[in-house]
Amino acid sequence: MANKNPFNNLPDCAAEYIKLVIKKMRWQKKVCGDVQAELIAHFEDALKDCKTDEEKEKTAKEIISEFGDAKMLAVLTRRAKKRCWPLWQKVLIRSFQALVIVFIYLSICGVYLSSGKPTISVNYVEWLNNYVRQGRNESLNSASMLKKAAELSIDEPNWLKESKASWPSDFNETQLQKLENWLTQNKPALEQFRETLDKPYYWNIYDANKSNFMKGEIFNFLPSLSTYRKLARVINWQVRYSAYKNNTEDAINDTIGLCKFGHRILGNGLLIEQLVGIAIEAIGYSTVFDVLDKTTLSTEQLKQIQNFVQRGRDDTVIDVHAEKACIYDFVQRTFTDNGTGGGRPVKQGTGFAGKNVKEIIFNMLTFNMPDKKEIIEQIDHLYEAYQQEFDDANQQTLGKEYNQAKKDAPLLLQILTPAVEKVATLSWRIRTHRDGLIATLAILRYHKQTGKYPDSLEELLNKGFIDRIPFDAYRNGPLTYRKTDNNFILYSYGEDFDDDNGTPSRWGTGKEGGDQVFWPVTHPAKKDVSGGK
Repeated sequence: MANKNPFNNLPDCAAEYIKLVIKKMRWQKKVCGDVQAELIAHFEDALKDCKTDEEKEKTAKEIISEFGDAKMLAVLTRRAKKRCWPLWQKVLIRSFQALVIVFIYLSICGVYLSSGKPTISVNYVEWLNNYVRQGRNESLNSASMLKKAAELSIDEPNWLKESKASWPSDFNETQLQKLENWLTQNKPALEQFRETLDKPYYWNIYDANKSNFMKGEIFNFLPSLSTYRKLARVINWQVRYSAYKNNTEDAINDTIGLCKFGHRILGNGLLIEQLVGIAIEAIGYSTVFDVLDKTTLSTEQLKQIQNFVQRGRDDTVIDVHAEKACIYDFVQRTFTDNGTGGGRPVKQGTGFAGKNVKEIIFNMLTFNMPDKKEIIEQIDHLYEAYQQEFDDANQQTLGKEYNQAKKDAPLLLQILTPAVEKVATLSWRIRTHRDGLIATLAILRYHKQTGKYPDSLEELLNKGFIDRIPFDAYRNGPLTYRKTDNNFILYSYGEDFDDDNGTPSRWGTGKEGGDQVFWPVTHPAKKDVSGGK
């Protein structure tokens, strides 16, 4: 039978030494077995010429002395075995070790981000309510009455929505009767709306109990905005019908009320509300143009409308400062609070850690997180630049300061900030629309008084029909005016920023550009009175 004890041919000192070396190696069983076999073979070769046990014992001790400390030999042997591994095995092990280190480090980062807890110290819905109220007495607010009028209104029937008609005379008798019936059904809404005009201001009242902007609770009021549009369409058709029936006084009063309706909402509240205000004011101005085109108003009536539009010409169209309430609330819910206004972002606020993904990852791994104060300052700076875009008198300069401020802002702030280009487009359309209407009314007044059209807009200014030259934001200069054989043409260059000689196009957005022509009134397509493309 084969000998099962590999140490039988060795002295006890050699056997104990080898066992101690293997024990100290603390390595894989197979590797330890190989090392043990190699050491046994080494001792057996050295002792094969020894004649007696005493000689074997002496020689074994000399070999052990040469090898030195068992622990040291074990360490050296283990290192030697590692160096003998194949390259793929070394790469695999090193990669695994690196992954473990990365995992541990990321876990530490995760614990760091998860360990903080935001402090909700400000109700930003109350902050928003205070901002839009601006210290005014609630008795001056038309919001509740306006909402009631909107709720009472009955939307356009489908046949009217689908119709391309812009004036009651475009309908047949059956359709005209349907229009009259629909307007009669809306009489309570119209009466309620007219009562709101006695109130000088409008501001929305937000539910302070729904204070979490992150969950969108504050936006539960938004469905009412669609009813505002519905009410505006009712007033629009009432104006047209009154003018069609030659009841121009009521038509003028309602069309001024319609323009006032949209105008009041501008510069108040959240951005989405103000955009609805732009749309409604645009409906009002387009309605005035159609009334001017289809009826004959007196000089006094023309001046009445012009004076109203001129009074609000320089009023703020868009005010983005209320919009900051959403961002402020988001920051307070995604940053810790150190008690002095500072703090660091928690997990949901990591998007504030850099301007792009790479920078965010680097700052997270190096624990170089922004301070809460820094983020608030960046928000204020970005929104100031944003506001400047709407206050600038030249639409062609859009984006210079704002784009730089947005480029320097954290990634999450870039995402949360509204698209300035789209909002600015609607803002400058309504401004130019205002000046186009003022100029048209002044020219028609001039014609009624003199029997001829002015040679230029400067002539209107010199003779007191306007207080300044109507401005074209898309030209960075005056609106384009020319006399024709028996009429005149007045237009803006539109969004292609060039003169297309008065070729009608909805704000120059046609395939080949074009101009936004205010007069003569044209309907190249179904009227988009909302100001949208």
